Amino acid sequence: MKLNGKAVVFNEVTTIGNKKELIRPDALNGVDLSGVCLMYNHDMTRLPLARSPETMSLEIRSDGLYISAELPDTEEARAVYESCKRGDLRGMSFGFEVAEDEYQGDLRVIKKIKSLAEISITPFPAYKSTHLEARMNTTEYRNAFYKNILGHELTTTESAALKAARLEKRDAFTTADASVVPETTLDAIVKEARGRGDLIAHARAFNVPSKLSIPIATPSARAAWHEEGSAVTTEAATLTTVNFDGYELVKIFSLSLKAQKMSIPALESYLASELAESIFEAIDYAAINGTGTGEPKGILQAITWGNKNSVTATDTINYGDLVAAAALLKSGYSAGASWAMSNKTLYTQIFAALDGDSRPFYLADAQEATLRKILGMPVIIDDNIPDATILLGNFGRFLGYNLPSGILVETSRESGFRNGLIDIRGVAIADVKVLTPEAFVKITCN
Repeated sequence: MKLNGKAVVFNEVTTIGNKKELIRPDALNGVDLSGVCLMYNHDMTRLPLARSPETMSLEIRSDGLYISAELPDTEEARAVYESCKRGDLRGMSFGFEVAEDEYQGDLRVIKKIKSLAEISITPFPAYKSTHLEARMNTTEYRNAFYKNILGHELTTTESAALKAARLEKRDAFTTADASVVPETTLDAIVKEARGRGDLIAHARAFNVPSKLSIPIATPSARAAWHEEGSAVTTEAATLTTVNFDGYELVKIFSLSLKAQKMSIPALESYLASELAESIFEAIDYAAINGTGTGEPKGILQAITWGNKNSVTATDTINYGDLVAAAALLKSGYSAGASWAMSNKTLYTQIFAALDGDSRPFYLADAQEATLRKILGMPVIIDDNIPDATILLGNFGRFLGYNLPSGILVETSRESGFRNGLIDIRGVAIADVKVLTPEAFVKITCN
């Protein structure tokens, strides 16, 4: 049983008794968030519902502190969980010790929190913007989601779960009848997309609000020799930040009315396959070729290419070109780096090429054809990469995509009335970013 929510709200004035209070966005910076207990209504005489970091994760974002807690299988936890699903409990509160504050008239501004003692699920939160949700991963919601697509009658509990989830969805461009795909379906979509083996399958996945600055660590300086017994100087990681934007992706496909006889697992598998194929294909294409106008900006456009990060081959890409490209990639990025190219480039430019000793330098595993290596680094095949172009870089750490709100689905039977079809529209807000441009090198052929 998993609960997700926002426990602490930043930059919002609330009235507590006859006093007003506001918490600054940096108030929790540097606070030890381990050992924080999740309670019900601040009752410390009860057993905790979760504890960080073992059964509850805490994440500081630009607008507050978010939690994700795994509840125990106890009578009290089940009661709390069911109340959250029904919407009877939808607020959170917290107990903390203040390190620094100031008064601006009658407003108390909390500038620094010393420690966070506990987080509570409560029917009467002090900050109205705290929220708690236990909907998208429940059996009731999953059944309601798919029965609604199929036109089946919902139980009272399923109807309540679907209605509550629709009220909480975050995307204003969809209609009131849009529903977020259940977490099990989203997991299946991502798993299937990653199984395709395209470049995006190797990229770093994010699920953070758009416009939020994300710190990205880049390789630091080389290790230093250390004299036994002497003090070790801690080296701060080199950080840069990236902001994900939000671009709308839409996919419409039709489902035969005969599908009303499909089982929920069968429909879930079909829907996951359709959305993985369409949504992630669009994300993958944008990750490589996106222009930044109405779509994300991909690797080819986001990076300024020059003689310090690109190699231009003459007639064909040869062994020397690959060696030259590998030499341009800084050592800090080469660990975990891969080559990426289209299937045509692999077989027309690389497959039959020889090194300086007239030996093939492209190696394929005799038992597993998809295991390919060049100069010891794996090869990713993606036909969205232009022919005669090869990318080299650490895609797993320094190319990222963001799906801040999952994928929403809405259905219509109007256009398919005559031919017996159900129209399904899948919508996602997504972005792709090159997190660190210097982590990539390019080869092109004139």
